[in-house]
Amino acid sequence: MRLTRWSILLTTSSRSLYYIYIAECNDHSLYCGITNDPDRRLKEHNTGRRGAKYTRSRRPVLFVFLQPVCCKSCALKLEHKIKSLTRLKKLQLISSPSMINDLRPECLVTHQLSHEPSVLADMHGLREY
Repeated sequence: MRLTRWSILLTTSSRSLYYIYIAECNDHSLYCGITNDPDRRLKEHNTGRRGAKYTRSRRPVLFVFLQPVCCKSCALKLEHKIKSLTRLKKLQLISSPSMINDLRPECLVTHQLSHEPSVLADMHGLREY
């Protein structure tokens, strides 16, 4: 098994979690999605045919926000709420991740990943704002 930076940050039990993410495309547009494997999903967006149609023509894609949530259902609900936000609100969420608590606090898993900029900036494919 290949160890990645994700593997170090995630515990074995957290691999069944889902993640809500916001990706910034090459044209500076934002794309919101969910995944249960952030490393794989980022690679799909940047190389594979399984990446979202929207991001295929806007590569490279970088994750600028990543938040673990308790289950797929919560991830889908949170994704819907984030997609309904304006671009300005999404940028505010990216620069201040604690704002996620206002959307669906019961879905969040806060002890798995740190939102410290140094940790996020060090992860593969994440860009600090």
